[in-house]
Amino acid sequence: MVMARNWIVGVALVVFLAVHASALAEEQAPPQFAAVERFVAMVNDGAKAPLRLMFSRGVTYAEHALVWREEHGTATLPGLYALIDAGARLEVELQAAVSGGDVIITRERTWVDGSVDALTPLRSTGVYVVDGDRILSITRVLDADQRHALMREALVGTWDVEFEPTWLEHDAEGGFSYWHMEGSERAVIDSGRSTIEGDLWTIVRDEGTLVCDPGDVIVFRLRFATPDIMVLSVVEDTCRRWSGITDYRVHRVVD
Repeated sequence: MVMARNWIVGVALVVFLAVHASALAEEQAPPQFAAVERFVAMVNDGAKAPLRLMFSRGVTYAEHALVWREEHGTATLPGLYALIDAGARLEVELQAAVSGGDVIITRERTWVDGSVDALTPLRSTGVYVVDGDRILSITRVLDADQRHALMREALVGTWDVEFEPTWLEHDAEGGFSYWHMEGSERAVIDSGRSTIEGDLWTIVRDEGTLVCDPGDVIVFRLRFATPDIMVLSVVEDTCRRWSGITDYRVHRVVD
């Protein structure tokens, strides 16, 4: 519950500040922006030890990409060090400063070695809370189109439906199947072709369905609780013979 509340508050703050950035922006960068610039320079230079000294003891680092991730204190360091180890290169542009310059809103681009073309560079809105030359917190929200690209990629695979002896499978070409085991064989219950727009996953049943009619449509809203746990909420389903379940929690099956 606390994590969910923090996610809502954090994302709402970033979105609000981003939308109102032009109205809030000052003519010149406040002195506190220098702390953000030093942080960026240290990441780009791979300076792990000096980076640690930039943060207050209770620093918070939060990020919304595929999932919401929030860490506090020394627990923030492994993630930042991993960013450095991945060869991250940051570019940060000041968008606004509020609270006398103690809250800095930025637009950011990040390059990471080995990233797919659709995610190069990563684009995000950042909010830094600064106290003098120390950073108290960093919040980053990845742009929606890139977040949805991550979701499309993460959806590919086999998923175990929680509390039911059934599985969902989605392949990279948009094929969908829903099945259970009969002895040692898969028995397909439902199948079709799918498309993903934003966070909506639309499946059109084909001739392989046993529980609906070909052409029946189901639309799920996707949310990743973790990279390996997905929550599916039914937005629409034209199949009258389906179970009526509206929410599914599924776990990735790792071979």
